[in-house]
Amino acid sequence: MSDLSRRGLITTAAALGILGGTGVGRAESQGFFARTGLPIGLQLYTLADEARANLEGTLKAVADIGFKSIELAGYAGRTPAELRKALDAAGLSAP
Repeated sequence: MSDLSRRGLITTAAALGILGGTGVGRAESQGFFARTGLPIGLQLYTLADEARANLEGTLKAVADIGFKSIELAGYAGRTPAELRKALDAAGLSAP
């Protein structure tokens, strides 16, 4: 290992140590969401294939694990009215 590589490693390790102590880079989002009153939501894009195959079942599964809100990634082949009905049935919002 060259001095430059060692120096880079030490610098990176030090930066990560400093950031680790401040909470930066950790999933400490509860404070933000509690403070702003925003619900923690799920980007439906992450489940696009499942939503296209079975929108109602996917939305129910999302709600069952505790999400109250989703961010839409298109309409999964549904009209806005059909999508609203599926969201309502699952107890989800899409602000």
